[in-house]
Amino acid sequence: MQWWGPRVCPDGRAVDRSVVASIVFADPEQLRRLEGLLYPRIAERRDAQVARFEQNAAIRAIVLDAPKLIEAGLDNQCDAIVLVDADRNRRLQRLAASRGWTEADLLARERRQISVDEKRAKADEVIINDADVCALRPVVRAAFERILGAFHRGRPDQVHS
Repeated sequence: MQWWGPRVCPDGRAVDRSVVASIVFADPEQLRRLEGLLYPRIAERRDAQVARFEQNAAIRAIVLDAPKLIEAGLDNQCDAIVLVDADRNRRLQRLAASRGWTEADLLARERRQISVDEKRAKADEVIINDADVCALRPVVRAAFERILGAFHRGRPDQVHS
């Protein structure tokens, strides 16, 4: 990325995401600039994939996994919104272990999104992720079966359990 100089891509090939994050989460204008570059490209690829999937009758559902789904207005394209949530301390522990994030890193990102309370209010299903992935799988599966069942019965407004 020539925008921010060689420190973003020190080896000339791979972008150092932590450097980009330090830039964009410190300056809202730089975040808008990056989103302005990425979001149209992401939307184009997403829309093409969705169109392709919609042609396949065997596909029962299409899942959009988007951290800023609501902020980007994608919630208006979804038949149901599922929020997978964990308490803040657990999120911080996981992010510290998987990405090396500090509490300040998490806070910087949270400030650029709507609140978890707003996300909960918009969600049709809220899944609490307070254990490991093995415990989470059946909970997610049950939520999706409820959602798909509501659509199968022709009542998408009755998604809630």
